[in-house]
Amino acid sequence: AKQLAAVRADRREQSLEGLYWLAVLKGKAYTLTEDTVVNTDTIPAGYLVVKAQWLRLEQRECEGKLRSYTLLEAETLIIVNHMVRLAG
Repeated sequence: AKQLAAVRADRREQSLEGLYWLAVLKGKAYTLTEDTVVNTDTIPAGYLVVKAQWLRLEQRECEGKLRSYTLLEAETLIIVNHMVRLAG
C-alpha cells in the first residue's frame, strides 16, 4: 500500500513549500549496496532509502483551508532518516 511521508525541507528551499515536502512512498525501504547518484546528490552505500514520488504544492491557501497538491511523475530515492516520524 502506498504511504504518505513528510521530509524536512532544506533551509534554502523552505520558502517554496514550507518546512516539509510531501512524498508518496512506492514500496519498502532497502539498504543501498553501492553509492548512488540521485539528481545531483550522491547517497552513500549502506544508507536506508525508499522509492518515492514528490507531491508539488499547487495552492497554499484555498477554500476550506485545504492545500492542493499534484503528484509528480518522476520517481526518486528518499533517505529514510530524513523522513519525519510521529509517535503512535
